[in-house]
Amino acid sequence: MFKTSFPPVKIPRDEVDEKDKRRSKRNGETPESGSAAGSPRKSHIDRGKERPSPVRELPGIVQQLAAISTSGSEGDTMFMMEEEVSFLDLREFEDTVPQEIKDRVNMKKRKKKKKTETGPEKESMREELQRFWTEVHGACAKGDLDALESALEAPQVTKEEVIMVLNQKNVRGETVLHQMSGECRGDTVRLLLLNGADPCIKDKKAQTAYDHAGDKPTRNVFRRFMGEFPDFHDYSKSHIPSALTDEIEAEASEKRRAMRKAKRAKMKERKEELDEIKKEEDEKNRFLALSDREKRALAAEKRLIASAGKSVVLSRCYCCAADMTGKVPFEYDNNRFCTMDCLKKHRLAGKK
Repeated sequence: MFKTSFPPVKIPRDEVDEKDKRRSKRNGETPESGSAAGSPRKSHIDRGKERPSPVRELPGIVQQLAAISTSGSEGDTMFMMEEEVSFLDLREFEDTVPQEIKDRVNMKKRKKKKKTETGPEKESMREELQRFWTEVHGACAKGDLDALESALEAPQVTKEEVIMVLNQKNVRGETVLHQMSGECRGDTVRLLLLNGADPCIKDKKAQTAYDHAGDKPTRNVFRRFMGEFPDFHDYSKSHIPSALTDEIEAEASEKRRAMRKAKRAKMKERKEELDEIKKEEDEKNRFLALSDREKRALAAEKRLIASAGKSVVLSRCYCCAADMTGKVPFEYDNNRFCTMDCLKKHRLAGKK
């Protein structure tokens, strides 16, 4: 939103007098009567009328400066001020720098001095470490386990330097152990762990190498290493849930085997129950498909069997000759069978 300002419009004196005369004529007054009765109080204020500005005195310092500037020559104005300086409050130098800052500065100076003294030796060692780093990371990238073993056994690199190279982070905060774990290379992961790779190091997402593992065998490598070397690292920071040994693995496999066996037994019982239910439903459907005469005949057979008190064979299967007394048979063309398999077999034999 823009704001604009305009200068006030000045109305000439003649126009103001004309407006006053017209206003007095409308009110029935004359200029003489108005002046005789005294100046009447105006009902409004004419903002366009000029007013004399009040005279205000300038501050004393401004008047002094004006007097000095008018008394001196133009262009050579100088201000002279007198001030007394006292040296009574001076004190000895007080050292207020904290000792920690002094120690830090002194340490930096000693490090610079040491670098200048042992420059060529450090440069050669840095080249060896760079070569070792290239060999280790190249072997890991190619997946060559033999090349990695030979590179880790280099005699010109100490154990501390090997650990430093293996635990060096990239721009994402990941070490070579993170990368091999994410690629599910269990053998390489175990070799790196045996040579000093730290499973507790976290990347920029606060994830350890165990979190990067993409499958169960790779995770078990970390757990077995934890079981073999429980005091090698502080595993509470590595996100590894628990150690894994041969005894624990055998117990877990036995438990899984027992669970599978119980599950198979339960499924078998369930299947038998379903078969019984299905068999009962088939019996009902076959009984409902019989005519009223056949239903009465079947009921008479059952009563005869019950009155006899012993097993009596009243009907047999036309295919396998099995006892069908008291059962609802499978029929076609007045032929009776105990099962559908017998019915199909008899029908196929008749077609031949």
